[in-house]
Amino acid sequence: MTRFFAQYEICGEHTFPLDYRSAFMRLIKTSLDSNIGYKTGMFQEKPFCFAVRFDKRPIIKNKHLTVGEKVKIYISTPDNLFATNIYNGMLNTKTFTVFNSAIQKPKFMYLNEYKFRKRQTKLFYTLAPIVIRNMHDKSKYVTPTDDEFEDSMHNALKEQWSMYKSEGMGKVAFSLIKYKKVAMTHYGGLVLGFSGVFTLEANPNVLEFFYKSGVGYRRSNGFGFIGVA
Repeated sequence: MTRFFAQYEICGEHTFPLDYRSAFMRLIKTSLDSNIGYKTGMFQEKPFCFAVRFDKRPIIKNKHLTVGEKVKIYISTPDNLFATNIYNGMLNTKTFTVFNSAIQKPKFMYLNEYKFRKRQTKLFYTLAPIVIRNMHDKSKYVTPTDDEFEDSMHNALKEQWSMYKSEGMGKVAFSLIKYKKVAMTHYGGLVLGFSGVFTLEANPNVLEFFYKSGVGYRRSNGFGFIGVA
């Protein structure tokens, strides 16, 4: 099983800065560092993504989020060994400092994994916003309202596939059903992305790859996590 979540109780202040994803990146890196044979550098090398979900909708005020009592960290990767090392490291991390708070008492659950058995058009939804860079200028982000979005989206899929696979990806068709543009603060900068529902048509091994490794850029930063609708 390569998709799971850990639910933590939030202790102390229930207020996080808007730029909160970095703290949960640190949790995953710390979990990996606790395993012999895995180093922090592998965090960027492996195909994986994560998403952070609070138990109630955050209230934004004065550049901070007021959150509820619990937080879930979703992990997904096609690499079984990598998933096991993250799981074991998080399991052994009973308490972890997150800004002026702490998360503790993790409870784990594996997610039911969809089996792709044939070429098909499948409906997906986002658990974390998808981030796409402009294919002509990687310093810029594109969203569905931009003229360059469609070509940049397909280019992002091809780039991601070729990073980890030697065989061809084949024909892939992406189509947005509904979406919302999202502006996020990350490492002090502004990141643009979108959340919503979309379809992918591809061969089963390609669908499984994106389903488990996420879609788009900055996936290991807490973006691009998707689920089957």
